[in-house]
Amino acid sequence: MLKRIIAIALVLLFVFGALAGCGKDKDSGGIPIGSDTDDSENQNEQKLTAPNGESIILPKTITSVVTVSPAAENIFDELGFSSKVKASYGVDENCTDAIISAKPDVVIYDIGASIDTDAIKAADIIAIELPLCKSMADVKKHISFIGNMMGIRTEEKVKSITDALNVMQLSTSTIKKVSVYFELGYDSETDKYMTIAPYSYIYEVLSSAGGESIFGVDSGYEGFISVSADEILAANPAVIFTLGSADDIKSREGWDSIAAVKNEQVYEIEDISPSFVAVDAAQSMHEVLSLILFGEDTENK
Repeated sequence: MLKRIIAIALVLLFVFGALAGCGKDKDSGGIPIGSDTDDSENQNEQKLTAPNGESIILPKTITSVVTVSPAAENIFDELGFSSKVKASYGVDENCTDAIISAKPDVVIYDIGASIDTDAIKAADIIAIELPLCKSMADVKKHISFIGNMMGIRTEEKVKSITDALNVMQLSTSTIKKVSVYFELGYDSETDKYMTIAPYSYIYEVLSSAGGESIFGVDSGYEGFISVSADEILAANPAVIFTLGSADDIKSREGWDSIAAVKNEQVYEIEDISPSFVAVDAAQSMHEVLSLILFGEDTENK
């Protein structure tokens, strides 16, 4: 079944920031704006377009990286470059001084990260932002960019993600999907719950797994959103997935009227950051939803 979350703060802060504002497979990736040998006078540099569209010049060989992004940390690991990552921080950590002291070639950070990018750039460290992923296509672009930056091709790695999601999507394409509330977190200041709607990569992942967010195309919502408890109760989801505590959800006053709670269909997701782990999360959700859709565990068929 699903594992208990061990790193909720990292993923939540990535989402909150958005709301506020191995192999040695060879893959082309990134979005090169010129070859390594074009007009550049310095053959030790490479020109790329960062995921946020910014044109950047990088060392041709990257020897050290700091990540302020759970997704980037996972991508470097899956691509076989964990040894190049000098340090990894959560997006809520004010690690600016530590980054400057480490003097990496590059720091890669999630939107909303608590770092002073101006100070980092002033220290001659290249800072690259990973913008919000509205789809799994954006996630794949991030993977390809990091692969390209590190000098490898990632077509096979990216294809493995596409294939895995397609297999799950195909198995549920002809039947009605299960209504799901996916809880990213709770904001006590606004008394709102963070969840997903169309134009978020988690919405796409959930759909591939056989679920449909209770805030779908007819809801008027898009992306990562804040909703009230009344909206969730009114939608009456059949299943709840959470990055927090299932016990917390089941013990909330009034939530015992929700079908998912009444039927013990509340599950914890360990991680769903926009990286390779999103596929792992999809497979975990698919395993749960298949029991409802087909009455059996499709992985053991």
